[in-house]
Amino acid sequence: MNNSSIYGSIPGESAPFTLESRDILLREFVPEDLNDFCAVTAEPHIREFLPDWHVDKETRRVWLRDYEIPGSREFLEAAARGAQVEDRMLRLAVIERSSGRFVGWCCTGIKDELPRPNREIVYGLSAACRGRGYMTQAVTLLADWLFAHTDLRLINGLARPNNVASNRVLQKCGFERLGELMLEDGLFLHYALERPTDGTHDRKRMPDESTPAKIANESKSAQLSLGKELCLQTAAAGDAEDLRALMIEIEADETRRWYEGGERPYIPGFDSLSMQIYQMRDGLYDKIMLGDRLVGVVLVSTTGREHGRIDRLYLSPFAQNAGIGSRVLDLIERKHASVTEWSLDTIVRSPRNLHFYEKNGYVHTGEDEEYAYYVKKIGVSGANRAAGPSFSPHGTDANETADAPDGEHDSAARDDAHIVRTDETGTSASADEACFPPAPRFENRSFARADFRHCDLSEADFMGGDLSRSAYSHLNMAQASFNNCNLRELRLANANLRGSRIGDSSMDGSEILHVSLTGTSIRNCDLSNVRLADCRYAGMTIDGIPVDDLLTAYRRSAE
Repeated sequence: MNNSSIYGSIPGESAPFTLESRDILLREFVPEDLNDFCAVTAEPHIREFLPDWHVDKETRRVWLRDYEIPGSREFLEAAARGAQVEDRMLRLAVIERSSGRFVGWCCTGIKDELPRPNREIVYGLSAACRGRGYMTQAVTLLADWLFAHTDLRLINGLARPNNVASNRVLQKCGFERLGELMLEDGLFLHYALERPTDGTHDRKRMPDESTPAKIANESKSAQLSLGKELCLQTAAAGDAEDLRALMIEIEADETRRWYEGGERPYIPGFDSLSMQIYQMRDGLYDKIMLGDRLVGVVLVSTTGREHGRIDRLYLSPFAQNAGIGSRVLDLIERKHASVTEWSLDTIVRSPRNLHFYEKNGYVHTGEDEEYAYYVKKIGVSGANRAAGPSFSPHGTDANETADAPDGEHDSAARDDAHIVRTDETGTSASADEACFPPAPRFENRSFARADFRHCDLSEADFMGGDLSRSAYSHLNMAQASFNNCNLRELRLANANLRGSRIGDSSMDGSEILHVSLTGTSIRNCDLSNVRLADCRYAGMTIDGIPVDDLLTAYRRSAE
């Protein structure tokens, strides 16, 4: 473990918990550290970059006694039990081995302002010990121990842009720079270090100082690549093999970065040619091209007039961390200019993804164990929308008439549709605008238990509403579209679904009873444990083999 050893790692031992490296020790704080601790926090560079750490001696005494020492003990005991460390903190003193002096600290805790997972590493070192590699050893020692003895998958690091020494420590310890963050205390550079996936705890360190030419050449090459035109091209059937190969590469990279123990990301049909072709069906599956090179894919669905969803956005590993993703999001928004609200989900295991979407204006709206959910609204405000009629969610009195589009009142109202009207602002509207008023818009309204009868809802757009336990009967829903909807425990009876298409969906546990499936095609589906009973099989085939022939052969073998 990087030439280190552990003492006192089992809670209950008399000696403090200690990690050892070549030149320094990391050990639990003890009350005797008080004077040296206060002396280091009073140094000018600590007060400049870590001002909250400088407090008076009595305050520090209380913090050590009541919070820092017992808090670290709780962290170590949880780690020893194999329990999750959750939001516990671990604060360790940096001790110079040659002199035994307290020279700094290296700690880990939760930073609320960071996107999840938001555990960070924090450190400080006396100016007298700078330039000796002490803090690089301390950060490496603590990070390696955390990955080896806890369930942490990622550790964050923050450094002010002008704190050259701190940035250098994170870079030398293998932390990857994610970008800039404006926090309450000002602007910081944000770094992250992922748990190693190869079973070791030796990470890729900063390139050796002896290879500046190689670094410069690689940087120049990357800049030249980014200078090429970036565009979205609609995918066609001839692209299926290239897209499949790209998705296999991306899935393997996702697995390596974020999963362990045999788990893999859920990307339906990523290695299937037919799935690639299936996703092209509506012309919304695009290749991301950098010059003439395929560097990613994006699949969107536009459900209605104003809402769009990014179903898939993947970049080749070589194209990541180069600003391409943000440019792709801009291209998507430009291509679908009518969309004013975008939604998506991404795995919570990837803090880089979370930071990426939040940096590009997406707002975190919730999450579960696997996914975080985001929404982005583009230029939406009540002032820049055509005002539709206003409806009371509770109905109207007998003496009131709710505003409605022309054609929904009686014949007298329809007869004067050619008259020039005045809108609510007092300006005159043209005859054309009067004949074709803006469609009514309902937002953040409650229609719970409402009763709609014989209404014209053709081309209506429903998005983000709660329709649970609603009932639909005697309706014409031809060519209706349901996308990204929760239809769990849906009941369809006496329904004409002729020509319908159900794809990329889960129907686990569904029941299909007394239904005509004549001429239906079922392709590339998981039919594990599906049961067919008391059904007509005339003309039905499985992989081209008539089911009648299969049943006949089975019965003969059973005899």
